[in-house]
Amino acid sequence: MATIPVPPPPIPPPPPPPPPPPPVSTSGLTHMDSGRKHRLRNLNWERIPKERVEGRKSVWSGFLDDDCELSIDLNSLDELFGQKEGKKPDRASGFRRSLRRCGSPQETSVDK
Repeated sequence: MATIPVPPPPIPPPPPPPPPPPPVSTSGLTHMDSGRKHRLRNLNWERIPKERVEGRKSVWSGFLDDDCELSIDLNSLDELFGQKEGKKPDRASGFRRSLRRCGSPQETSVDK
């Protein structure tokens, strides 16, 4: 009897491609954000249309013309806008306090 040769197993598929690189930031703030220690409060502001700012003297006009990097003092930002981390109340002790305030029906007495 003749033996039939067994074919080799199929070749496995190639591995998936690597993930895409992180997006490049044009603001330059990503390297500074890594040192943040506290959450910051929301700072609500509205963007001024470019047409209202172009050609006028402003605080930012020197930065735009000189093409220099803007340095931000993160310690000052944390002091001005950082949220104070207070002690969170213990839920169990709060429940006990509310029971003490209400009192129980057995403890109340009515004078006649």
